[in-house]
Amino acid sequence: MTTRMGGKGNGESTLLRNYLPLLVACLAWSAQAEDIVLDPKKTGGDTVALIIFPGSELASDQYTSTAEAIQDAASSSIWVGIVDAASSTQFDSAIPRILASMSAKGMSASKTFYASHSPAESALLQDYLSASIEEKSQPDGLVLLGSFVLRKYRTSSGGFRLPTLTLGGDADGLCRVTRIAEAFAVDKGSSSVIVLPGVSHMQFASGAASSVIQKHDLKPEVSEASAHSSIGRFVAAFLDSNREELAAGSSATATVLDPIVEAMRQEGSQKLNALCNSDFPTSSACNYPKWPDASLDPLPVPKPDPMPPSDCICGSSFVEENAQKLMARFDLSPTPSASFFSKDSFHDVSDTHPFHLPHIFNDCEDPASCLLNTTSVTMPIYEDGDPWHRESYVDDGLTPISAKEFRTKLKSRQAMWQAAGFSDDITKDIEKTDGSLEICKSINQASYDWALSSASPAAKAKFSSVGEPYVFVDDVVAKIGVTGPEWIKDAMVYKRTSSGMTVQSWTFKTENTNHGHVPYIVTAGYHYCKILSPFRAMEWITVDGLRLHGSLASETVTLDGKNNATFSSRKMLQ
Repeated sequence: MTTRMGGKGNGESTLLRNYLPLLVACLAWSAQAEDIVLDPKKTGGDTVALIIFPGSELASDQYTSTAEAIQDAASSSIWVGIVDAASSTQFDSAIPRILASMSAKGMSASKTFYASHSPAESALLQDYLSASIEEKSQPDGLVLLGSFVLRKYRTSSGGFRLPTLTLGGDADGLCRVTRIAEAFAVDKGSSSVIVLPGVSHMQFASGAASSVIQKHDLKPEVSEASAHSSIGRFVAAFLDSNREELAAGSSATATVLDPIVEAMRQEGSQKLNALCNSDFPTSSACNYPKWPDASLDPLPVPKPDPMPPSDCICGSSFVEENAQKLMARFDLSPTPSASFFSKDSFHDVSDTHPFHLPHIFNDCEDPASCLLNTTSVTMPIYEDGDPWHRESYVDDGLTPISAKEFRTKLKSRQAMWQAAGFSDDITKDIEKTDGSLEICKSINQASYDWALSSASPAAKAKFSSVGEPYVFVDDVVAKIGVTGPEWIKDAMVYKRTSSGMTVQSWTFKTENTNHGHVPYIVTAGYHYCKILSPFRAMEWITVDGLRLHGSLASETVTLDGKNNATFSSRKMLQ
């Protein structure tokens, strides 16, 4: 539902008519509220109203510079109303009040847009608009500054129910650029998603940072004037319906965000789509043979409700293409031409109804011409929710959205070499094939190396300057507890040291009894790893690995578990 007037620029808007019973009272309230109304800087063309809702703990006058930059860049005649910060989330009273103030000053707008700064405040505005969508006239569009469309409000075509402009900064510590990348990949329809290089969260406003922003934001790489000019350019293009300008912004944004989106695909991120269930296949692309397809429980396996979509995500392509390869290391074998084809599937690795185990489906007599058909099993663990219940995800902009670890079950090097046809003289001792405590480590190093090489040039340069590197240490063998292997619950270990953030995986291996030709209840030929997702590595490079040296606030950290030291943020804005 729009807020367009019956006549262009000279009639009462639908939005004002719907709020008319409140207007008289609002005029009285406006004398007490600290709303700000900025008259247009330009005349002629369309007359547009833009209502800005401040972020938490920020004052209304901290948005005047941003508002004026929008007015300067627009071809339309832009009226700006900045809602009193103290009542910026009291939408039922604040909206009619500020519209009444603007109308009293002579505004007669043909279109009305809302803009909101910060994920928390933007979430409340979206809640309000969605709850009232059938009851009140909605604005002609929504501008999200340092925020995004909530996942729960994505329509079937992507994006919000209103035309929406999402503006993020790649130096934003409260609305992480990876969350904007998710929006860029998924939010389509009438939405535009644009990233502003070097812009921090605070630079959507002016002046002193709030306590929350001071604690979490990154240091900007551009001046405030430059940031406001970029914000003004694209908000004005959105208000003017300047599709060419928005397309140019989207094209430049792709350079920044495409590597992040590719990292999400490498992970098999459930933020992009729902996960498949190989027990109830819905996607022919998965081509995942079930094994052992058996359970000690005789009852049938419950069918998912709803079933995964046909374009669901099968597993992690990084695990398929890299993890099993680095586990097998045929390139180190007597016959490097031996090869394999692997498919990964997402499942709870604790599930026994049915069991889900990695498997090799064939043997080779001649290693030189061998092509093994293998599978692996991966359980992604997220700190913001359960991957099998998408509605549980936290959607706050601050929490990492990547998997914090993969619990991955692979076929051991011993099993792969034996199935390829190598002699027992080479493969009979699992300590020689799988005893190294650098196997899982090498997989995680490869994930990090991929992210470093794939990040945008700007992200690489910034991380090289102020980033805290990952440092990979040897694997640790998981113990056997009273309930079995403790590998599942042993979380990846991160420890801050003077050389960087160390990353340690847990490993667990089993002898390949009888070359793996045993009943499934015999745990033969497995090598399990805790794996670093390439998307987690990318989030570290673009956001979290910048916090120690590149944040607004200095941080006190513990080095090697014993020495306290304070690291001051490096000066990034010259």
